[in-house]
Formats: sequence, C-alpha cells, structure tokens
Amino acid sequence: MRLLGFFTTAVATTVATSCLIVQPVAATTSTSGPIALNAGGGAVTASGVAYSADAFNLGGWGSTATLPTGTTDAAVHSKVRVGSSGYSVPVTNGTYHVTLQTVENYWTEAGKRVFDVNLEGKQVLAAFDPFAAAGGKGVPINRTFEVSVADGKLDLGLKAIVNNTIVSGLVIAPYTPAPTTGSTEDVNSTIAVNTGGGFTTTSGITYMADSYGNGGRNATAAVPAGTTDFEVYSKIRVGSTGYTVPVTNGTYEVRFQTLENYWSAPGKRVFDVSLEGKPVLTAFDPFVAAGAKNTPITRTFEVGVTDGWLNLGLHSRIDSTVIAGLVVIPKVAAGTAPAPSTFKLQSFEGFDSTLNDTMWWRYGGVATASGSPYASSGVSVTGGNLVLTSRKGTDGVWRGAGVGHRVNQTYGRWTMRARAEKGRGITMVALLWPTAGGWPPEIDFAEDNGGDRDMMSATAHFADHTRKHSETAIDSTQWHDYAVEWTPGQIKYLIDGKVWAAVADSRVPSQAMRLGIQSEAWVKGTNWIYPIDATTPSQVRIYVDSVKVETFLG
Repeated sequence: MRLLGFFTTAVATTVATSCLIVQPVAATTSTSGPIALNAGGGAVTASGVAYSADAFNLGGWGSTATLPTGTTDAAVHSKVRVGSSGYSVPVTNGTYHVTLQTVENYWTEAGKRVFDVNLEGKQVLAAFDPFAAAGGKGVPINRTFEVSVADGKLDLGLKAIVNNTIVSGLVIAPYTPAPTTGSTEDVNSTIAVNTGGGFTTTSGITYMADSYGNGGRNATAAVPAGTTDFEVYSKIRVGSTGYTVPVTNGTYEVRFQTLENYWSAPGKRVFDVSLEGKPVLTAFDPFVAAGAKNTPITRTFEVGVTDGWLNLGLHSRIDSTVIAGLVVIPKVAAGTAPAPSTFKLQSFEGFDSTLNDTMWWRYGGVATASGSPYASSGVSVTGGNLVLTSRKGTDGVWRGAGVGHRVNQTYGRWTMRARAEKGRGITMVALLWPTAGGWPPEIDFAEDNGGDRDMMSATAHFADHTRKHSETAIDSTQWHDYAVEWTPGQIKYLIDGKVWAAVADSRVPSQAMRLGIQSEAWVKGTNWIYPIDATTPSQVRIYVDSVKVETFLG
C-alpha cells in the first residue's frame, strides 16, 4: 500500500471550489471509469458520474441530509450512511484516486461529530470534523486521496471519536501515470525557503534561511521528535502576507508547507492562499486540514509565471496566517537542456606561491568598525593558503589583517574557500565594498561574530542605511566554500554550493564593488560581536585556500 497524498474540494451552493493538486501532476485518471457508491442511497447520476446504490459497507444505517437549494451533487449528499465502520470494495490491484464525500446532517457546531479515516490501514484523516471542515451544517465536502491496492480489496476504515461516523458518497477512480514525455521536475534548480527558520537540508531538499517574505514574525511549533522534516516545521512564520520569489518565467510545482502551532480546536485560524493572484486555498484551516495541532501538512500546486516573480499570497480571515516552508520546483519539458550559466570565470587564485600584488593589496590603517589597526605583516601565503593572522604585539596592541582584490565589477559571483582557527574576538569576514568608496552600501557574505566559530552571517547594507541580515549555524573551523551571487535586484548567499539565504529588493546595490577578506580584532566587542578575552590565543589565523571571481552575463 502506498499513500501518495491528497487534494480537497469543498462543495457548496456556489460554483466556486478549491482544488489542491498533488504529485504526480502530469498524470491522468484512467478512462475505464470509476466505482461510485451512493452511501445510504440508491443509484443516481451526479456530475456525469453514475453512482451505484449503497454496497460493500460495514454496518451503519441510512439517513438524510437537508441541503441548500442548488447544492452541487445534491442527489448524492442528501442521502447519507451514519455509523458505518467503513467500506471494503473489490478492485483490481493498482493505484486509485479515492474521494470520500460527506456532510454534517445534524449538528450545528464544531466538535459534535469527530472521526478518523483510514485507507488500506493507513490513517488519512485524523479527528475529522465535517462541520468544521465544511464550515457549516448541510454543506458537503469531499476529501480525495491517492492509494495503491495490492490485495484485490480497497479498504476504507471509519472510526468514531465523538458521535457517529457519516459518509454520503465514495468514488474510486483508477489512476495511471502520464507518459514520461511530459514535463519533469528540475530538482537541481529548486528554490526552498525555511520560512521562519534557518538553512537546513531535509528529505533531500536544501532549504535556505527565511527569505523573500512579506511581513510577519518568527515563531516555533512543538512538533513531535522524529517528525519528517522536523527542521522545517519546528520553525514557522506567523502573520506574513505572502512571499515574492524571483524565478525564471515558466511552470512550477509549488509546495506550501504549514501546520497549526497554537490552537487546539478547529475554526481558530482560517486564511486564504493565492498563487499568481489566483486563489488556491479558500478558508483554509490548518488544524482541520491536518487533523490536529502541531501536525505538518503540505499542499502542492502547479502554476505558471510570466513576470519573473512567483507570488504567494496569504490573506487572514481568523487570526494570523502561518507558513512553515515553501518549495518551488521548475517543471521542464523532457529532453530540455539545462539553462546556460549566467556567470563567466573572470579570475581564480589558488595561492600556490606568493601573493600576487597585481591582483591584491594588503590592508593598512585602522578598522572603522573595531577601531583596531591592520598590519600588513599579518598577511602571508603558506602551504598553498592565504593566511590572515590577527595577533597581539609586544606593545600589547591587537592588530588584524586583510586583503583587497583589485577586480572591480557590478554584479557577479564571488567564491572563497576558507576556514578559521578559534579565538574569541577575532572575526572572519568576506565582503563586497563599493569601488568609489563611501559607506553604505556593503555586502557581507561570510561574517562570523568572533565567538565559537559555530555560526555565519550575511548582511546587505543598503544606501538608505537599512540592512537585511541572516544567520546560520556552521562549524567554520572546517573548510567551506562561501559564495555570493549578486545580480540586479537580488543577492543569494551560498555555503558549499547551496543557497542558504537570499535578498530580493529594489535597494540591492547597483554600483561597482570589489572583494575584501579580513581578520579583524575586536578588543571591546559589540552587542553582537564577542570581545577578545583571556581565552583568546596570542595569534589567530584565517586560512583561505582559493578565491574565484565570475562576471554576470545578464
């Protein structure tokens, strides 16, 4: 048995419905026809589907439901089966879309009818409340799942928690994957954002730290230990109005990841979700959708983008919106070649001998931020590495070290492979500084806080003296590739080839800049940077194995 996901259709008195499509998006339902059962009723035809009279049920009794005039598929939903423990339907082994149709026919408030739903022995709905899910009495609602059958029987289990179970219809449609000549996922170009959280890799997907968001605040969720993708769902963003993600025009699979982190009852948090201005979830309640508090849920959609920006909109109805993760995967036609690179190698330095003075200069003077002087004697090339040494002199003065690259360019990609020795108050920094001088702007793409070498930060300083700052956990005493991709209106920060944070903003610098690498000595420290203390060795080294500079091709 293999559960692949589900989508939902809320059926009301209006034509508008909300459809959530799951993978595989390029698949089709078999034309051999579905098995449809009118639970609690006789044979009818609704929405072009021929329903047989109720059969294959496991107990319960027939009843009726009063529906508003004009309700879609009223012939099905007006007759219900109450108190059944499920259905066992003979089918040919294979994969099926199973639609459970139900309605609250008696109670006028949430919490009065609650039950679990299983398919092939696996739970697909926990603590399901048809009144809460549909938003009222007499309002039909469908839940559709994908399931595989290997024993010749499709088993639907219904287990009452509060009062009796209820079902109005059951549709079982054979499901056949589409031919592989269609579109496929370009997983190498996936953009994944850990909304409210930091850089992480889980389930084979590398998530960047929270980026591209519009408002809201960070919060946490007490998801159980061992939960799949725990790193994503345990950190969330609450109150955001959406995300605006820069992408190449095309078709994308979008995975919206969320959960209810606070409320323990339905109807306490409700919001709408849109993609590219079109609603994809209406009156969405994460507690109802997942069946419980702190239970992760993913909704997957396919959307086309034509303006270079993928826009996810979140609109609150009751309480604040909540989002845990956002995954954007390009869909490409089979056989399509990868997009050409947008960067071209300008220079590479492996530091195999002495420092090339035609490409680099040594820092001098006094650091503006820390107030400590730089010493050119702290710069050396040894063992195939550029070494920047901060040390305490015989005069008791701490001096840092740094180098500047002589290549000036607007936009591009810079990559530095480096590691640092431990030493309180000695920071490792790689940055882009404006060629024309003056400050701001500035782009810091690898900057630690002079602490225990257990974090790295990136900061975009804008000309209006505001900034966007991100941090991630990392052991910087080990070798890592730190990189920045700077393009019009956008900055991406990478560690070991993976984007861990990003900025999309009209204030992103557009003037020529050049690379600086420095080891700075902080005698006093700040509210963020640790000061030098008694544990700091008399000299602390930063090792740089290589530096690559690439130009932006546009």
